[in-house]
Amino acid sequence: MLRFQRVGDDMGIFGRWAVVASAVVAFSALSLTARAADYPDKVIKLVVGYPPGGGVDVMARVLSAVIVENKPGASGMIGAEFVAKAAPDGYTLILAPADTHSINPAVYTNIRYDAKKDFEPVALLGNLPMTLVVNPSSPAKTVDEFVKLVKAKPGQMTFASWGVGSSSHVAMETLMLDEKLEMLHVPFTGAAPAINAIVAGQVDAMMVTLPTSEPQDQAGKVRIIGVTPIQRAEGSPTYPTKGMPAHVSAWIGVLAPAKTPPDIMARLNREIAALVADPQVRAALAKAGLEPAAEVSNPADFGRFLATQYDLWGKTVREAKITVELK
Repeated sequence: MLRFQRVGDDMGIFGRWAVVASAVVAFSALSLTARAADYPDKVIKLVVGYPPGGGVDVMARVLSAVIVENKPGASGMIGAEFVAKAAPDGYTLILAPADTHSINPAVYTNIRYDAKKDFEPVALLGNLPMTLVVNPSSPAKTVDEFVKLVKAKPGQMTFASWGVGSSSHVAMETLMLDEKLEMLHVPFTGAAPAINAIVAGQVDAMMVTLPTSEPQDQAGKVRIIGVTPIQRAEGSPTYPTKGMPAHVSAWIGVLAPAKTPPDIMARLNREIAALVADPQVRAALAKAGLEPAAEVSNPADFGRFLATQYDLWGKTVREAKITVELK
Protein backbone atom coordinates (compact mmCIF):
# COMPACT_ATOMS: atom_id res chain seq x y z
CA MET A 1 0.00 0.00 0.00
CA LEU A 2 1.27 3.48 -0.88
CA ARG A 3 1.66 5.42 2.33
CA PHE A 4 2.32 9.13 2.76
CA GLN A 5 3.78 10.75 5.83
CA ARG A 6 2.84 14.41 5.78
CA VAL A 7 5.71 16.53 7.06
CA GLY A 8 4.46 19.95 8.05
CA ASP A 9 1.05 21.09 6.96
CA ASP A 10 0.51 24.64 8.11
CA MET A 11 1.83 27.83 6.58
CA GLY A 12 0.14 30.52 8.67
CA ILE A 13 -2.18 32.12 6.10
CA PHE A 14 -1.73 29.09 3.86
CA GLY A 15 -2.46 26.62 6.63
CA ARG A 16 -5.94 25.54 5.62
CA TRP A 17 -5.22 24.78 2.00
CA ALA A 18 -1.81 23.26 2.68
CA VAL A 19 -3.39 20.75 5.04
CA VAL A 20 -6.05 19.81 2.53
CA ALA A 21 -3.64 19.51 -0.40
CA SER A 22 -1.41 17.31 1.72
CA ALA A 23 -4.46 15.25 2.61
CA VAL A 24 -5.32 14.86 -1.06
CA VAL A 25 -2.07 13.06 -1.74
CA ALA A 26 -2.18 11.12 1.51
CA PHE A 27 -5.76 9.99 1.03
CA SER A 28 -5.16 8.97 -2.57
CA ALA A 29 -2.38 6.75 -1.32
CA LEU A 30 -4.86 4.60 0.53
CA SER A 31 -6.39 3.34 -2.72
CA LEU A 32 -3.16 1.95 -4.13
CA THR A 33 -1.85 -1.57 -3.73
CA ALA A 34 1.53 -2.86 -4.80
CA ARG A 35 3.83 -5.80 -4.23
CA ALA A 36 6.49 -5.27 -1.58
CA ALA A 37 9.21 -5.13 -4.21
CA ASP A 38 7.42 -2.41 -6.19
CA TYR A 39 7.41 1.32 -5.62
CA PRO A 40 6.49 2.31 -3.05
CA ASP A 41 7.62 -0.04 -0.32
CA LYS A 42 8.08 2.56 2.44
CA VAL A 43 6.55 5.79 3.68
CA ILE A 44 6.49 8.74 1.28
CA LYS A 45 7.11 12.12 2.90
CA LEU A 46 5.31 15.22 1.68
CA VAL A 47 7.21 18.25 2.99
CA VAL A 48 5.73 21.68 3.64
CA GLY A 49 8.26 24.26 4.75
CA TYR A 50 6.12 26.30 7.13
CA PRO A 51 5.26 26.06 10.84
CA PRO A 52 1.95 25.02 12.41
CA GLY A 53 -0.40 27.57 13.88
CA GLY A 54 -3.21 28.13 11.38
CA GLY A 55 -6.58 26.43 11.08
CA VAL A 56 -6.76 22.64 10.91
CA ASP A 57 -9.03 21.38 8.17
CA VAL A 58 -11.63 18.69 8.88
CA MET A 59 -10.47 16.63 5.92
CA ALA A 60 -6.95 16.39 7.33
CA ARG A 61 -8.24 15.30 10.76
CA VAL A 62 -10.00 12.34 9.18
CA LEU A 63 -6.59 11.00 8.17
CA SER A 64 -5.70 9.88 11.68
CA ALA A 65 -2.95 7.60 10.40
CA VAL A 66 -1.00 10.50 8.90
CA ILE A 67 1.97 11.68 10.94
CA VAL A 68 2.42 15.46 10.91
CA GLU A 69 5.84 17.09 11.24
CA ASN A 70 7.32 20.41 10.04
CA LYS A 71 10.36 21.83 8.26
CA PRO A 72 9.71 25.54 8.75
CA GLY A 73 11.84 28.62 8.33
CA ALA A 74 13.25 31.17 5.89
CA SER A 75 9.99 31.73 3.99
CA GLY A 76 9.65 28.04 3.20
CA MET A 77 13.20 27.68 1.92
CA ILE A 78 14.40 25.25 4.59
CA GLY A 79 11.79 22.71 3.49
CA ALA A 80 12.49 23.36 -0.18
CA GLU A 81 16.23 22.95 0.31
CA PHE A 82 15.63 19.69 2.20
CA VAL A 83 13.67 18.24 -0.70
CA ALA A 84 16.12 19.58 -3.28
CA LYS A 85 18.88 17.56 -1.60
CA ALA A 86 16.79 14.43 -1.02
CA ALA A 87 17.32 11.22 -2.97
CA PRO A 88 15.35 11.26 -6.25
CA ASP A 89 13.54 8.02 -5.47
CA GLY A 90 9.94 9.19 -5.12
CA TYR A 91 9.90 9.00 -1.33
CA THR A 92 10.39 12.71 -0.56
CA LEU A 93 8.11 15.30 -2.18
CA ILE A 94 7.29 18.93 -1.49
CA LEU A 95 3.94 20.63 -1.37
CA ALA A 96 5.06 23.93 -2.89
CA PRO A 97 3.34 27.31 -3.01
CA ALA A 98 4.17 30.18 -5.36
CA ASP A 99 6.39 31.73 -2.69
CA THR A 100 9.06 29.01 -2.63
CA HIS A 101 9.36 28.42 -6.38
CA SER A 102 8.15 31.58 -8.16
CA ILE A 103 9.08 34.40 -5.76
CA ASN A 104 11.89 33.43 -3.39
CA PRO A 105 14.40 32.74 -6.20
CA ALA A 106 14.08 36.37 -7.32
CA VAL A 107 13.84 37.94 -3.86
CA TYR A 108 16.66 36.23 -1.96
CA THR A 109 20.20 37.00 -3.05
CA ASN A 110 21.73 33.88 -1.51
CA ILE A 111 19.02 31.23 -1.86
CA ARG A 112 20.38 27.71 -1.37
CA TYR A 113 18.35 25.80 -3.96
CA ASP A 114 17.63 26.22 -7.65
CA ALA A 115 13.89 26.29 -8.18
CA LYS A 116 14.30 25.37 -11.84
CA LYS A 117 17.03 22.73 -11.74
CA ASP A 118 16.58 21.01 -8.36
CA PHE A 119 12.96 19.84 -8.77
CA GLU A 120 10.72 17.81 -11.04
CA PRO A 121 7.09 19.01 -11.39
CA VAL A 122 4.59 16.30 -10.41
CA ALA A 123 1.17 17.99 -10.46
CA LEU A 124 -0.46 21.40 -10.16
CA LEU A 125 -3.36 21.10 -7.71
CA GLY A 126 -4.91 24.52 -8.10
CA ASN A 127 -4.78 28.16 -7.12
CA LEU A 128 -5.55 30.23 -4.07
CA PRO A 129 -7.06 33.55 -5.19
CA MET A 130 -5.54 36.78 -3.92
CA THR A 131 -7.86 39.58 -2.85
CA LEU A 132 -7.42 43.32 -2.46
CA VAL A 133 -8.96 44.39 0.84
CA VAL A 134 -9.56 47.75 2.52
CA ASN A 135 -11.21 48.89 5.72
CA PRO A 136 -15.01 49.14 5.38
CA SER A 137 -14.76 52.89 6.03
CA SER A 138 -12.64 53.37 2.89
CA PRO A 139 -14.38 55.29 0.09
CA ALA A 140 -12.99 52.75 -2.39
CA LYS A 141 -15.53 50.08 -3.31
CA THR A 142 -13.82 48.88 -6.50
CA VAL A 143 -10.23 48.50 -7.70
CA ASP A 144 -10.72 51.44 -10.06
CA GLU A 145 -11.87 53.64 -7.19
CA PHE A 146 -8.93 52.46 -5.10
CA VAL A 147 -6.48 53.35 -7.89
CA LYS A 148 -7.96 56.85 -8.20
CA LEU A 149 -7.76 57.29 -4.42
CA VAL A 150 -4.08 56.31 -4.29
CA LYS A 151 -3.19 58.49 -7.26
CA ALA A 152 -4.78 61.46 -5.52
CA LYS A 153 -2.42 60.89 -2.55
CA PRO A 154 0.89 59.71 -4.04
CA GLY A 155 3.15 58.17 -1.42
CA GLN A 156 0.70 58.85 1.42
CA MET A 157 -1.35 55.67 1.54
CA THR A 158 -0.05 52.42 3.05
CA PHE A 159 -0.34 48.70 2.32
CA ALA A 160 0.30 45.74 4.58
CA SER A 161 1.86 42.37 3.80
CA TRP A 162 2.88 39.30 5.77
CA GLY A 163 6.55 39.96 5.06
CA VAL A 164 9.04 41.56 2.71
CA GLY A 165 9.22 39.51 -0.48
CA SER A 166 6.10 37.47 0.35
CA SER A 167 3.42 36.78 -2.25
CA SER A 168 1.29 39.35 -0.43
CA HIS A 169 3.99 41.99 -0.91
CA VAL A 170 4.80 41.09 -4.51
CA ALA A 171 1.13 40.90 -5.51
CA MET A 172 0.56 44.48 -4.33
CA GLU A 173 3.73 45.63 -6.06
CA THR A 174 2.36 44.09 -9.27
CA LEU A 175 -0.81 46.17 -8.99
CA MET A 176 1.25 49.27 -8.20
CA LEU A 177 3.49 48.75 -11.24
CA ASP A 178 0.49 48.09 -13.48
CA GLU A 179 -1.28 51.25 -12.34
CA LYS A 180 1.81 53.41 -11.61
CA LEU A 181 0.91 53.82 -7.94
CA GLU A 182 3.04 55.06 -5.04
CA MET A 183 2.32 53.55 -1.61
CA LEU A 184 4.26 52.89 1.59
CA HIS A 185 4.85 49.22 2.43
CA VAL A 186 4.19 48.14 6.04
CA PRO A 187 5.39 44.53 6.49
CA PHE A 188 4.12 42.33 9.33
CA THR A 189 5.28 38.94 10.59
CA GLY A 190 2.18 37.08 9.44
CA ALA A 191 -1.18 37.43 7.74
CA ALA A 192 -3.18 37.66 10.98
CA PRO A 193 -1.49 40.81 12.36
CA ALA A 194 -1.45 42.35 8.88
CA ILE A 195 -5.17 41.95 8.26
CA ASN A 196 -5.87 43.03 11.85
CA ALA A 197 -4.16 46.31 10.97
CA ILE A 198 -6.64 46.71 8.10
CA VAL A 199 -9.52 45.96 10.47
CA ALA A 200 -8.21 48.58 12.91
CA GLY A 201 -7.78 51.16 10.16
CA GLN A 202 -4.03 51.43 10.79
CA VAL A 203 -3.11 50.45 7.21
CA ASP A 204 -5.05 51.33 4.07
CA ALA A 205 -4.99 48.13 2.00
CA MET A 206 -3.56 44.64 1.58
CA MET A 207 -3.30 41.81 -0.91
CA VAL A 208 -4.24 38.64 0.97
CA THR A 209 -5.48 35.16 0.14
CA LEU A 210 -9.21 34.60 -0.12
CA PRO A 211 -9.52 32.09 2.77
CA THR A 212 -8.02 34.73 5.07
CA SER A 213 -10.00 37.72 3.83
CA GLU A 214 -13.40 36.15 3.14
CA PRO A 215 -14.45 35.52 6.78
CA GLN A 216 -13.42 39.07 7.66
CA ASP A 217 -15.37 40.42 4.68
CA GLN A 218 -18.47 38.44 5.61
CA ALA A 219 -18.19 39.72 9.19
CA GLY A 220 -18.02 43.29 7.90
CA LYS A 221 -14.50 43.86 9.26
CA VAL A 222 -12.83 44.38 5.88
CA ARG A 223 -14.10 44.97 2.36
CA ILE A 224 -12.95 42.82 -0.55
CA ILE A 225 -12.83 45.12 -3.57
CA GLY A 226 -11.11 42.76 -6.01
CA VAL A 227 -10.09 39.13 -6.50
CA THR A 228 -7.66 37.64 -8.98
CA PRO A 229 -9.53 36.51 -12.12
CA ILE A 230 -8.88 32.78 -12.03
CA GLN A 231 -11.39 30.03 -12.71
CA ARG A 232 -13.58 29.75 -9.64
CA ALA A 233 -15.19 26.59 -8.32
CA GLU A 234 -18.92 26.20 -8.89
CA GLY A 235 -20.86 27.79 -6.06
CA SER A 236 -18.00 30.07 -4.98
CA PRO A 237 -18.99 33.58 -3.87
CA THR A 238 -18.71 36.19 -6.60
CA TYR A 239 -16.28 39.08 -6.18
CA PRO A 240 -15.22 41.74 -8.70
CA THR A 241 -12.13 40.93 -10.79
CA LYS A 242 -11.86 44.10 -12.88
CA GLY A 243 -8.52 45.82 -12.42
CA MET A 244 -6.82 42.98 -10.56
CA PRO A 245 -3.49 41.59 -11.87
CA ALA A 246 -4.24 38.37 -13.71
CA HIS A 247 -1.41 36.12 -12.53
CA VAL A 248 -1.10 36.92 -8.83
CA SER A 249 -2.86 33.88 -7.43
CA ALA A 250 -1.01 31.58 -5.06
CA TRP A 251 -0.65 28.33 -6.99
CA ILE A 252 0.06 25.10 -5.15
CA GLY A 253 1.57 21.94 -6.55
CA VAL A 254 3.57 18.84 -5.76
CA LEU A 255 7.22 18.58 -6.82
CA ALA A 256 9.90 15.92 -6.46
CA PRO A 257 13.69 16.13 -6.40
CA ALA A 258 15.37 16.46 -9.78
CA LYS A 259 16.10 13.18 -11.61
CA THR A 260 13.18 11.32 -10.02
CA PRO A 261 12.41 8.46 -12.48
CA PRO A 262 9.68 9.27 -15.05
CA ASP A 263 7.62 6.16 -14.19
CA ILE A 264 7.40 7.23 -10.54
CA MET A 265 6.49 10.77 -11.59
CA ALA A 266 3.78 9.47 -13.88
CA ARG A 267 2.29 7.25 -11.20
CA LEU A 268 2.16 10.04 -8.63
CA ASN A 269 0.55 12.35 -11.18
CA ARG A 270 -2.12 9.77 -12.11
CA GLU A 271 -3.11 9.17 -8.50
CA ILE A 272 -3.31 12.87 -7.66
CA ALA A 273 -5.32 13.57 -10.81
CA ALA A 274 -7.78 10.77 -10.08
CA LEU A 275 -8.42 12.00 -6.58
CA VAL A 276 -8.78 15.69 -7.44
CA ALA A 277 -11.32 14.71 -10.09
CA ASP A 278 -13.56 13.24 -7.37
CA PRO A 279 -16.48 15.64 -6.72
CA GLN A 280 -16.32 15.20 -2.96
CA VAL A 281 -12.61 15.96 -2.87
CA ARG A 282 -13.07 19.00 -5.10
CA ALA A 283 -15.81 20.24 -2.78
CA ALA A 284 -13.53 19.78 0.24
CA LEU A 285 -10.72 21.66 -1.49
CA ALA A 286 -13.05 24.50 -2.46
CA LYS A 287 -14.37 24.71 1.09
CA ALA A 288 -10.79 25.12 2.29
CA GLY A 289 -10.25 27.99 -0.13
CA LEU A 290 -8.23 26.25 -2.84
CA GLU A 291 -9.66 26.50 -6.33
CA PRO A 292 -8.81 23.08 -7.79
CA ALA A 293 -7.48 22.97 -11.34
CA ALA A 294 -10.10 21.94 -13.91
CA GLU A 295 -7.79 19.03 -14.68
CA VAL A 296 -4.60 18.20 -12.79
CA SER A 297 -1.84 18.94 -15.27
CA ASN A 298 0.67 16.36 -16.38
CA PRO A 299 4.28 16.95 -15.29
CA ALA A 300 5.28 18.54 -18.62
CA ASP A 301 2.40 21.04 -18.59
CA PHE A 302 3.03 21.83 -14.93
CA GLY A 303 6.68 22.47 -15.79
CA ARG A 304 5.71 24.97 -18.48
CA PHE A 305 3.33 26.65 -16.04
CA LEU A 306 6.11 26.93 -13.46
CA ALA A 307 8.43 28.54 -16.00
CA THR A 308 5.77 31.14 -16.80
CA GLN A 309 5.12 31.88 -13.13
CA TYR A 310 8.85 32.10 -12.40
CA ASP A 311 9.20 34.79 -15.07
CA LEU A 312 6.05 36.74 -14.18
CA TRP A 313 6.67 37.00 -10.43
CA GLY A 314 10.39 37.51 -11.01
CA LYS A 315 9.70 40.44 -13.33
CA THR A 316 7.74 42.23 -10.61
CA VAL A 317 10.43 41.54 -8.00
CA ARG A 318 13.13 43.01 -10.25
CA GLU A 319 11.13 46.05 -11.30
CA ALA A 320 10.09 46.79 -7.72
CA LYS A 321 13.71 46.22 -6.59
CA ILE A 322 12.75 43.79 -3.80
CA THR A 323 15.81 42.04 -2.37
CA VAL A 324 16.39 40.21 0.89
CA GLU A 325 19.57 38.54 2.11
CA LEU A 326 19.00 35.10 3.61
CA LYS A 327 20.56 34.95 7.09
